[in-house]
Amino acid sequence: MNTKRITLCSAALGVFAVSLLAQTTTPPATPFGLIGVGGGETARLNAYCRADIPPGPCVVGFAFFDAQGNTLKQVTLTLMPGRAGSLDIQGVEASATLRTQIVPAMKVGRGAVLATLEVFDNQTGATRAVMGPVASAAQ
Repeated sequence: MNTKRITLCSAALGVFAVSLLAQTTTPPATPFGLIGVGGGETARLNAYCRADIPPGPCVVGFAFFDAQGNTLKQVTLTLMPGRAGSLDIQGVEASATLRTQIVPAMKVGRGAVLATLEVFDNQTGATRAVMGPVASAAQ
């Protein structure tokens, strides 16, 4: 199966408050932009807490929004240096239609992370797209 690799390099993931992830109706800035997810696919935001850049641990807020800016799913994780965390959303969680558009977003509240976004097939586990890595640090 073909794997699409899209590499995006960016200096920051965008600035927004972790507290805004809970109730925002407008998605915060994100380098990943709008992506499509099918009913049989999962989108996953990943963050790896860099051990080579103090201070650790890292605090990372992850969120997925719909195209109208409504929060679909969110979590804030504390990651020890050298460890990773993620947030998944299945296409069927995002919409009742066969395909929908979502906006992935994340905010680093503390520490420095390498972030990626991937979309994979639920049945086979095959990766359909990977975006990143994107380096980001708390501001």
